[in-house]
Formats: sequence, C-alpha cells, structure tokens
Amino acid sequence: MLAAYSALLQRRPLITKGCSAGLLFSLGDFLAQRLETVDTLDSQRLMAFGSYGASWYAISQHYWFAWMERHVACGWSPSGAAVAR
Repeated sequence: MLAAYSALLQRRPLITKGCSAGLLFSLGDFLAQRLETVDTLDSQRLMAFGSYGASWYAISQHYWFAWMERHVACGWSPSGAAVAR
C-alpha cells in the first residue's frame, strides 16, 4: 500500500496530497466532534475542515516545502533520511 501511495505521489502529487490532507482533516474534525459531543455531528463543519485540508493546506504546503528545499540548505532531506539509517 505504501508503494502505491508513493507511486501516486510521483504521478500526481497535488491530487494525492489534496486527497490525503482532506481525509485526515475530516477525520481529525470527526474525532474532535465525537470528543466534544456524543449525539450530534456538524456535517457542515466536517466538510469545511475537509475542504480546507484538501484545497488550501495541501497545495500551500506542497509549494512551501518545494521552495524550502530549493532555497534553504540544511543538509537533510526526507528521502535521504531513510538511507542514512
């Protein structure tokens, strides 16, 4: 499953990151709502969090980290971290 996800990230990075972020933001809000109240679920709030994660957050973070990798020299990269161990 991890290999399939990695392949999707290579082929369609923005769509893959958007779907992942939207799902995780929605899941996070669902769990938060379950902790806050037991009987009601605010579906509009759930969709707002999911939409924010899928659209704004995923895209902005994609470009932010691409810019950081090009302009900030830190000598570490996520792809090299697994090899370094």
